[in-house]
Amino acid sequence: MDDEITDLVDGKMPRVREALVAGVLAGKDEAGRAGLADLKVGFNVAPSFDGDDFFAELGRIGGSTWAAALDYVGLDCFPDVWMHPVDADGNPGDLRDAMVQLLGWIRGEMTVAGIPATTPIHITEHGWPTGTDRTPARQDTVLEHCIRSVHDHRGEFNVRAYELWSLRDGNSGGTDLFDQFGIMRDDYTPKPAFTTYRNLIAELGAPVRHMPIC
Repeated sequence: MDDEITDLVDGKMPRVREALVAGVLAGKDEAGRAGLADLKVGFNVAPSFDGDDFFAELGRIGGSTWAAALDYVGLDCFPDVWMHPVDADGNPGDLRDAMVQLLGWIRGEMTVAGIPATTPIHITEHGWPTGTDRTPARQDTVLEHCIRSVHDHRGEFNVRAYELWSLRDGNSGGTDLFDQFGIMRDDYTPKPAFTTYRNLIAELGAPVRHMPIC
């Protein structure tokens, strides 16, 4: 396979923007024909601060029909993992500020694409791995600070959902960055963040609406 292709991330793959627009429209059409009024159709992105034209091109290709079809736009965000380093807790530029910056970035890009402010943001991936020089205690702190920041600013940016990535380690003995993202170890014993996450759901989460099983 061409090395240039293997080095590409999804957003730079050939014609991915056209595919994304077409996929949203097709999904919305199929949901309507199937009578699935509760099915939410959207897409998710990772942050980019390079001034690229990804969202602008989506808006140009999809137009108002595509923008109106979106039920949400998802944000994959991992402050203090791959992004720029954050400052110490309680200082300008800390974890809480990083989450606000990310929410402001995606809301601004959505506006560029012609997506209205009424279209909600979903946090579709967020986490912080343990491992070498990354303690379970710090993971616990990071999780709470970030979730509370999202909750505090949910009205300002119209955030409707949060999803953790991920619940369980892939390999608790591994040294790769992706091995220990879980809030449980690979034998299902909890890390401190597990209890914190459960408590945050109880404190901040909306009641779950159970759907009937047919």
